[in-house]
Amino acid sequence: MVPPPIRKEKAAAPLWRFIKVTVVDGKRLLSCPAPLCTTYRNMSHNATRAKEHLLECEEAHALDPTMRASVVGAAVSSVRVGAAGRAGSSGAQILPPLDPAVLDDWEQRCASLVFGSGLPFSVFHSPEWKSFFSLISGGRFSGPGDPRKVGGSRLDTASGQVAARVDAALRAADTVALTLDGAGDVNGKTTYNVMGCLPRPLLVGSSRLGAMVASAPNLLLAFRACLPSSLHHPMTDVLHEWPATEKSQRLQALGSRRLWALCTDNASVMVSMRNAAEADGLVLASYGCFAHAFNLVSKDLCARAPFSGMLKSVIASTVFFRRCVRGRAELAEDRAIQKAAGNKTSELRTFSPTRWVGQSLTLRSFIDNLPGLRRVLLFNSHKPAGIAFAVPPVVAAAGNDRAVEATARDLLPCLHLLFRMSASLEADASPLSSVLGLFSALHIILRGNIFGVLGATRSFVSDCLIVRFSSYSDPLMVLAFF
Repeated sequence: MVPPPIRKEKAAAPLWRFIKVTVVDGKRLLSCPAPLCTTYRNMSHNATRAKEHLLECEEAHALDPTMRASVVGAAVSSVRVGAAGRAGSSGAQILPPLDPAVLDDWEQRCASLVFGSGLPFSVFHSPEWKSFFSLISGGRFSGPGDPRKVGGSRLDTASGQVAARVDAALRAADTVALTLDGAGDVNGKTTYNVMGCLPRPLLVGSSRLGAMVASAPNLLLAFRACLPSSLHHPMTDVLHEWPATEKSQRLQALGSRRLWALCTDNASVMVSMRNAAEADGLVLASYGCFAHAFNLVSKDLCARAPFSGMLKSVIASTVFFRRCVRGRAELAEDRAIQKAAGNKTSELRTFSPTRWVGQSLTLRSFIDNLPGLRRVLLFNSHKPAGIAFAVPPVVAAAGNDRAVEATARDLLPCLHLLFRMSASLEADASPLSSVLGLFSALHIILRGNIFGVLGATRSFVSDCLIVRFSSYSDPLMVLAFF
C-alpha cells in the first residue's frame, strides 16, 4: 500500500483578496469589488477569467491602484503609490496610474502593432504577456485588451492608418496572393478577413454580410468591396517592359493582373465563391486551404492496414477510460501516485474523427498512459466479480496487446509531422512559398529513410501526397511561387 503523498498547503492566490465571492444554492459566484463595475457580476467560479477582469477593469483599478501589481505578483512598495521610483523586493516599480486617455493611446498603439505585423488578435491575451506588460509598466498597462476588443473597436480606430500602409505596400508589389477566412464573433456573426501575402502578411480588409445570406454571390460582392482600389487596376506598362507577353494572352494576363491567386477554406460556399472569382476574372487562380489536403493524406494513411485496426482499438480504449466513472477514477489515482514519484503523465485525449491529423494527439496520450492502463486493468482483473468493473474485449486488447503499442509507435512520428504541417498551413499568414516548401520537404522526407519503421507505407504516403497536392493546386500557383 503506497502512503498518500504529503502535500503542503498552498497560499491563496492574491486575486482572492480583491474578488467578491458569494454562495447561492451551493454555487460560488464571483463579482468585481468595484461598485461601479457592471460587466463582472455573479459570474461562474473561474479564477483565470476573474484575474483577467481585475487586470483590465478600470473601476477596480481606481478603487485600489495597487491591485494590478498584487494580482500579477509584483511586490508593492510599503510607501504611498504616488512615490514613483520605489521598487518592491522583485524590482518592479509601482507607478501612479495612467490618465485614461494615455492608457487608451497605449492600448491603441499596441493593437496597431498587432495589425501591422499580421499577428493574431489574441497574441498578447495570455496571463504571461499580461504579467510581463504589468511588470515593465509598474502595474499600469496589461496589453491591448481581449481579442474581441482588439478586433472590434481597436481595429476600427486603426483601420485608416493601417489601411494606408497596406495600400502603399500593395501598390509597390508586382503581384499579390490573397486568403479569405471567416471568424465568428460574440454575437454569432461571421467576419470574413482577407489576408494578402507579399510574402509579408497584411490584413487587407474585413467584411460582414449582416442580414444577407452567406451565399457565394454575396460573399463575392463583399470580397470585391473590401479590396483596395489599387488591386483592381491592372499594370499598364506590361507590353513595354515584357514584349514577349504580346504573343500570349495568358502571359499578358499574368503580367498585367495584380491578383494572381485566392485561397479559401473548403466549405462548399467558399469553393463556389472562389470559382466565381476566377471565372469573373478577379483572380487568375484559386485553390483551397492546403491544410485540408494534409488532413486527407492523414485519412488515407489511417485507413491503411495495420493502422486502421490499431486506431479503432486505441480510440475505443481512450473513450472507455474517459467515460467509465470507475475506470477514469482509478486511472487518475494511478497518475497521482506516479506524479508523486516524479513521473508526470497527462490525461487521455480524444480528437474529432473528421480531423485525422489530430489523431496524433490521441496516440501520444495513449502511449504515455499505457503503463497506467495496464496496471489498472491488472488490478481490476484480480478483484471479485461484484467489485470489478466490466471491460470490453477491445479495450483489454488495446491495453495488453504489444502489437497495438508497436503499431502506434510506428504511426505516431509521421502523423505528428502531418499535424504540425497542417497547423502551420492553417495560419492566415501562410504564403505560397510555405505551402510549396512544406509539401516538397515532406515528399523528400518520405522518399528518404527517416520513417524506416513504416516500410512500404512511406511510398504509399508519398504517392498519396502527390495526388492530394494535384487536386488542390493550380499551374499558376507554381509560377507565383517562382
